[in-house]
Amino acid sequence: MRKNRWRHLLERGLGLLEFPLGIVMIFLSYKGLKNYNYIAVGWLVHTVYDLLHHFYGNPIVPMSPSSSAGCAVCDPVLAIWFFMGAPSVFELFKKRTL
Repeated sequence: MRKNRWRHLLERGLGLLEFPLGIVMIFLSYKGLKNYNYIAVGWLVHTVYDLLHHFYGNPIVPMSPSSSAGCAVCDPVLAIWFFMGAPSVFELFKKRTL
């Protein structure tokens, strides 16, 4: 009997629920080429998937059980940055002169 080479994709993570994420992210990335708000929404969608991984699926990094939760903490920070219009971090922390 031939071993199914795609079986590991369905057994790890969230199984078939991983595929809609790819479709949604491709759409948001394409729209994000003209508007950063779509990229920010993509990071928020990714946060939801990280939380699903943490509570219902397998961790992103198998050796670290809380890796999905850690990723879910960082993603909203990036989303806020994109909602702000992705300003240069060098300009944000630049000393202002009067």
